[in-house]
Amino acid sequence: MKIGQFLASRRARKDSVGRTTKASAKQVPLLVENLEDRTVLSTFPGLPFPIPTLPIAASLNGNANSGLGAELQSLASAGLFAGLNASAKGSVSTTPMMSTLINEAVSDLKTLSSSLTKDITSLGSATTSTLPGILSTTAGQVNTAIGQLNGIADLLPGFADPASSQAASTLSSSIRDIASSLQSVTSTLNAVSAAAPSLTSTTLSGTTSALSTLLTNVASNTTSLATNLSSLTSGTTISTTSLLSAVEKNIAGSLSIVNSNLTGLTSSLTGVTASSASQAGAILNSVLLDVTTSVGAVNNSLITLSGTLPQTATLSLSDAKTFLTSALGDASSSLSSISGSLNTLAGQLPSVLGTSMSGTSVLVTDALTNVSGTLNTLSGTLSDLLGLVPSLTTPTLAQLTTVLGSTIGTTVTQVDSALGTLNLTGLLSDLTTGATSSTTSLLDSLFVLLSQEMSGIGSLAGGVTSTLGGTLGSLGSDLGLLLGKV
Repeated sequence: MKIGQFLASRRARKDSVGRTTKASAKQVPLLVENLEDRTVLSTFPGLPFPIPTLPIAASLNGNANSGLGAELQSLASAGLFAGLNASAKGSVSTTPMMSTLINEAVSDLKTLSSSLTKDITSLGSATTSTLPGILSTTAGQVNTAIGQLNGIADLLPGFADPASSQAASTLSSSIRDIASSLQSVTSTLNAVSAAAPSLTSTTLSGTTSALSTLLTNVASNTTSLATNLSSLTSGTTISTTSLLSAVEKNIAGSLSIVNSNLTGLTSSLTGVTASSASQAGAILNSVLLDVTTSVGAVNNSLITLSGTLPQTATLSLSDAKTFLTSALGDASSSLSSISGSLNTLAGQLPSVLGTSMSGTSVLVTDALTNVSGTLNTLSGTLSDLLGLVPSLTTPTLAQLTTVLGSTIGTTVTQVDSALGTLNLTGLLSDLTTGATSSTTSLLDSLFVLLSQEMSGIGSLAGGVTSTLGGTLGSLGSDLGLLLGKV
């Protein structure tokens, strides 16, 4: 029995004795919602997509620098992230229980890699009718690994020595980032399943080929991540440099999985056109959830990267240069590719959704382009900072890490705001399912007008688009009430 299962069984036995019971609450669908600086499951009802709360609330209060981004900036400057202790140097100790948990994560990743390799064979004989079943099986395997990794990430800090608890928290965050990136893979599998009824014999071949490439890349990444984590269990102590390197490789691997996932999504949808309005709505909802999950995974990895910066500033200059060279290079490359995939998807959607959702696709395209542009800008900034690394001195090292933390914080805020527009689109699309054609046409026209307004305002003041993204999130609930009466 694994440690996670053992603890779960003990909690179950404890809960069953000496505790009063009450009627179980009505279950509502689990959605993704921002809580502090992590992406977790929420039972907030009624929305098909999450609306980021921190950046929107800040925008509506008229403070463009408030919210999660500003918190990241201030924490990075103060060295107060819930990650590595900025005053700790040399090494951190690992308890036997920590090593056991890390080894479990290694085993889970290897098992997933093996399962995905077998699933690739099944895709070779898939038909339009059997494909959803194959993808459902694969998604189940990925979800199992996600649950195990999240469980390990939750337990790890609790089994660390007090002096090493913050280091364990940072490692835990990077493991949770892996799980978050894998969640984006299940979203793509679900999106392709939603598009399966619209596949033809010609597009089926291209779709299964794209999925095979995706699973191959994910299997390769999970194997590499397992090897990376196993390097932390060879002794009772880990050098600070080695721990930072392992965390950076986890971040790089997570971003690589998201990159492969979005590439797989765009390749799978090549040549696909929704066969009906309802089919277009189903594809749109699944694609938007995929994008939200994928970009959320990117934000999580960026936050974890920020959490390593205070400690990086305390390393020897040589070690700090090595770490930053790897971290900035890996992140810049992945973000550039992810940005390209989002641009490709933005260009595909009008054709995929067809004429029944032309206005909707315009707004979605604009929102995707905004997210893509923000990530591409960060990629360029990281590349520029990478060029400064060879000439760093000890004083300028501290300056660079502060600038990097501030830049990441600003990007996270901007991306969350742009995702608010995507969330509104998904909300309206879900509300119009089964609506009359006149209602659908009216809302389609509304999307066109919203897109034009956003473009016009954005050309006058870039900061206003952030506020508008938050305002659109609030507008979504009002439109929900309106549509309930149509």
